[in-house]
Amino acid sequence: MMVVAIEKTVGLLHRVIDIIIMRRIYLHHVRLPLKLPHFLIWQHPSVIDILLTRGGIEANPGPPGVSRWGHVAIQYNNLLYLWGGKLEVEDVATRERLISVVNIFDVLKKTWMTKSTTGPCPVASERCAFTTYGASLYIYGGYDYWSQEHDNSLHRLDLHTLSWNKMPSSAESDPGKKSAAGLVCEMDMLVLFGGFGFPPKIQDPTAMYDENKKYFLDGRGWTNDLYVYKFTDGIWQFQPSQGAPPPSNGFSFVSYGDKYIFKYGGTEARQKCVTRMNLLDLSSWVWIEVRKDPVPRGRSFHSSCKCMLGGNTSLLVTGGECSNSQTFSDMWIFNFGTDSWAQVELPHECKIQRHHHSAICFSLPTSQIQVLVFGGHVKDKAPLLGMKLLELEVSNESKWIAKEVEVHIECTTSEGTTSEGTTSEGTTSEGTT
Repeated sequence: MMVVAIEKTVGLLHRVIDIIIMRRIYLHHVRLPLKLPHFLIWQHPSVIDILLTRGGIEANPGPPGVSRWGHVAIQYNNLLYLWGGKLEVEDVATRERLISVVNIFDVLKKTWMTKSTTGPCPVASERCAFTTYGASLYIYGGYDYWSQEHDNSLHRLDLHTLSWNKMPSSAESDPGKKSAAGLVCEMDMLVLFGGFGFPPKIQDPTAMYDENKKYFLDGRGWTNDLYVYKFTDGIWQFQPSQGAPPPSNGFSFVSYGDKYIFKYGGTEARQKCVTRMNLLDLSSWVWIEVRKDPVPRGRSFHSSCKCMLGGNTSLLVTGGECSNSQTFSDMWIFNFGTDSWAQVELPHECKIQRHHHSAICFSLPTSQIQVLVFGGHVKDKAPLLGMKLLELEVSNESKWIAKEVEVHIECTTSEGTTSEGTTSEGTTSEGTT
């Protein structure tokens, strides 16, 4: 299915466009504000409503037609699952419909799909803590920009049935309403660390809470408390630990080996971005600070994913922002086998200057390593719409380099209709959705 917007007339206060949905031969006239930039046409509630109700399209199949940042993105069986984030749509009903679906990208077929979910999905969809375990996606907390509220619920999404379940938990023992925390599943339990929000009702006496009085006067701030959720018990419990790093949010938090969790970067008190690296030993609950040179500049709200690169388990880190609100455009690899960082050489067309984005690494059957970068934000600019597909390879000098992959994208909906486009930043070709 191809969707085209054609501007017909421009008046003193409004412009009128025709939304033409091919294969259904549906024509609709839409009055839009005169000052609305062209690149925001596809995000206007009136246009989205047409696509949802008239075009047989569920929330703009992909590349997803609504720009977003701070979203959830995970890999499962060579599929990228994309959900939530801060959606740049003011209409409440439209936002509710958008968070009730999941956008899925098949990296082998190069196709986007949009699927509806069932069950009670999370309400706060921005900066959620998330992790996967088998065919399950777990999401804790998050932030809702429009209500400016943090959340403290734990949800599970079955990646096969796409059904949501709200996990049982005691309100007296939960970790509190927070966002941008770290969440990992190891040894049949969830491990949650840090974040920004409200302290829990029952506070861990060994944890630190650093209130942010610059922007909030209601007790919200950074924390370094540590909680575990055992599936057998169905309750959160704070976990005492030794040598915990300072309170922070917006950091990398991934499992390493059978009993370790690796933490990198983040924003600490007074909004200071750090290069700090720590290992948490799950057998002793002792934190170990890791010191390695060279190390990427301090950053937070970068994207990171664990992957196999060159036969070694590695952490891929891209973008992010630093204390002076500078947005990074670099890419780094931390090799867990050698405990060392290596910077990826990025040609100009591969620069990925953004924060609050996602970058997921895929190992293809052809031994190619591809990275799909989606969404995000740059200071003083509109949130990014579109995607980049990069391919990583080792140069003759044994250095990692990246190149952009131009691919033909096909989009499908639950009704089996299709649209076509190419990977791009900003908008998709011909306004396809």
